[in-house]
Amino acid sequence: MEALMPTTESAVGSRLKRRGYALSKSRSRTKSDPNFGQFHIYDPFTNFVVDGCGNYGFMMSLKEVNEASKAIERNSRM
Repeated sequence: MEALMPTTESAVGSRLKRRGYALSKSRSRTKSDPNFGQFHIYDPFTNFVVDGCGNYGFMMSLKEVNEASKAIERNSRM
């Protein structure tokens, strides 16, 4: 069943929102910028970045965000 989970940006964002987190995408429009097309996960209540922040800001691909959201979902069920 894990393989059938949708991996679109909106689906992953919705999964995070159900757990109290938010997804933010880099606003960069320059393809040579290291942030281009990258994401991070943050807590909207504290504005604290939970995952995906590095030396260049946004550091997670959508695939990495999807894996992190699944891990958050598994951990919150315990």
